[in-house]
Amino acid sequence: EWEAALRLVEAVNQLQGSYPQEELLELLSSIAVKDKDLPASKETTSGGKFVPPEGSDRLFLYDSDGRPSAGAPMVACHGWKDATDQKKQEILEEALAQLKTQGFVVLERLFAPERLEVLLEDFRGQRQTGLPAGVTFSRMRAKRDMTIPPFDKLWADDDIICHPLILALLCRYLRNSTNMSEEKSAEMSFAHWLGAGGSIETF
Repeated sequence: EWEAALRLVEAVNQLQGSYPQEELLELLSSIAVKDKDLPASKETTSGGKFVPPEGSDRLFLYDSDGRPSAGAPMVACHGWKDATDQKKQEILEEALAQLKTQGFVVLERLFAPERLEVLLEDFRGQRQTGLPAGVTFSRMRAKRDMTIPPFDKLWADDDIICHPLILALLCRYLRNSTNMSEEKSAEMSFAHWLGAGGSIETF
């Protein structure tokens, strides 16, 4: 089905130059679907603009000018390193709220730009020398690809994979609420758990 859809898109792109738009739409609507009928869209246009059907809303994180879009699940984290404990707690609570309501959250500028540039340079070098098979997915629109970063060298540093905000989010979201990046707090939480009759295995 995926291959057929790609071929159909390519064919439509070729026909656009030689067919009037109305005739092309009529041709496409006459194509019979063998396995199942596709549901018709409730609304296709409104004032000349495409209106997606219910359930297919797209969420854009940034506007065309590069600023975060209104309502996007993004939390500004650029001041985390020097923030007070109270401010860090506010950032954590805001990020957790976005994670719960939207299903994901973008921790914007959590890492310093110069730190990310070092990672990107390392990644570009590894791509040129060859990455293991199966870590790059290239069948995406606009000739893009998605590559899983290598879990070694710079990418395995504790300040990247064990960031206190990310660990705090994980422990709050996955529950038992024990932040393992704070050793003393984790020990007290474990002691309270055992003192209340909880089992080690469950913890």
